Amino acid sequence: MKQILLIGMGAGDPEQITLQAIAALNRAEVIFILDKGYVDDELLRLRKALCQRHITHQDYRLVQVQDPRREGYPDAYERGIESWHEQRAALFERLLTDELGADQVGAFLVWGDPSLYDSTMRILDRVLA
Repeated sequence: MKQILLIGMGAGDPEQITLQAIAALNRAEVIFILDKGYVDDELLRLRKALCQRHITHQDYRLVQVQDPRREGYPDAYERGIESWHEQRAALFERLLTDELGADQVGAFLVWGDPSLYDSTMRILDRVLA
């Protein structure tokens, strides 16, 4: 059975990641990294650096994909966010179907606490429903 981990990275400093997050990273076989498309993407580099530094085995694969753009709807902010979440849900579903084997463990790296500061958990709940 596929397993999905949401790993909280805290503030992103490789020195401050928790032991629990390191253990979760080492369980992951496929790590999904969302590229926001910035020319100089420090957040993308930090995600990769965390993996290189803390994963102690070579049996993992990084899957880097373009994160859907969040379009600005000046008159309808909520509609813009909902549209972005729908696009991300479709992307996550494709990743889980095409990139994660039947018995593999996949992981998404999330800044801060995944239950508080990020929509990834809500979007994955939508995909898995």
